[in-house]
Amino acid sequence: MHSTQKSPFLKNIARFNLDARLGKNLFSVPGTSNRMGERIAPKPGASPATIDYRQYRPGDPIKDIDWKLSARTEKTFIKIREGYRQTDFMIMLDNSASMKTTYNNSDPSKFTTALTLAYLVGKIALKSRDRLYLLWHQDKLKIDSENALTENLIQIEKVEQAKNSFDFWESKFDPGANVFVISDFLIENKKFSHFLKNLSQSNQNLFFFSIQDEIEKNFTFKGRYHFLDPESKNFKLNEIDDIKKNYQNLYENHYLSIAKKSKNFGAKFGTILNNRDPFLDFMKVVVV
Repeated sequence: MHSTQKSPFLKNIARFNLDARLGKNLFSVPGTSNRMGERIAPKPGASPATIDYRQYRPGDPIKDIDWKLSARTEKTFIKIREGYRQTDFMIMLDNSASMKTTYNNSDPSKFTTALTLAYLVGKIALKSRDRLYLLWHQDKLKIDSENALTENLIQIEKVEQAKNSFDFWESKFDPGANVFVISDFLIENKKFSHFLKNLSQSNQNLFFFSIQDEIEKNFTFKGRYHFLDPESKNFKLNEIDDIKKNYQNLYENHYLSIAKKSKNFGAKFGTILNNRDPFLDFMKVVVV
């Protein structure tokens, strides 16, 4: 059992009772490999779901005979079932400096919330026997068990270095994978567009989670602010209301642009606020 005393990430999981709320198959994405898993594959297989019927041929499993249909038609028919297959889940964690900023000691940082989201996605993938990878900095970590998922996220949490992952990973995702990008997306629009273009060329299922801090989003700007006029080199006092309005306009316009660009490339985009239950915001993004 892990202690939550030194890990804000583990404390966050316990705070929202996430383990008790996680099931499998929350993502309606198709299987993409021939290895056995619990995703529905486009080709016939052995799932409980029937997709068609055909007449019985010698050697067909007796258990697949549809006795009611056979009795009605006086011919022996068997069920053609959907296939179970695996799919790949690749989670990219942004470890830039802005992700570690916190304004309220009672709230988790954006990075802690990002780790929590990675835990949610990873646990669901593992429950469905999908292949799971954590993409962090320049590492691609293959995760084979729930314990390995937790241990790797704890180790990532401990690392002090702060670097943006977008430059390295923009063209390194596996074709056909389901990609989950977890970031505050405080990134230049031009760089983000370049990242999206490269990422979407492999036709992945894209899920973008924008981690935002409630205080940062609605910053109050209390106090007196003096700004240097670059022309006169004199300081002047700006009205706080004007500063707040300009800040909020820039903030909102940035995230509207990020959301619009994401959706234009077919990505599912959602906002996760660090002071709220992450599971509720998470479920608004994924398809049940």
